[in-house]
Amino acid sequence: MMSHPRTAPDRWLVPAGALLLAGCLSSCNTAPTQSILGSFFPSWMICFLIGAVASVAIRLILSAVGIARAVPAALLIHLILAVAISCAVWLLWQD
Repeated sequence: MMSHPRTAPDRWLVPAGALLLAGCLSSCNTAPTQSILGSFFPSWMICFLIGAVASVAIRLILSAVGIARAVPAALLIHLILAVAISCAVWLLWQD
């Protein structure tokens, strides 16, 4: 079987992929945790809880104002709100 010569993109593709993988793995040194009453909780769990509570609060506010029925695909919208708020809290919380 005859092997084909490597072209220019093939020569740099493997080292570039290895460098990218090493860069991605270099940030995985410790898990971000928060000490709450002496017990360590993952930061993402706290951010998710804040996002879920905020989404429920927004739902209650929309219901009190009377526009909750006007929200299309309410379950999807409130899920997206919870995720967006969780990500915003995560970005604001990180050092």
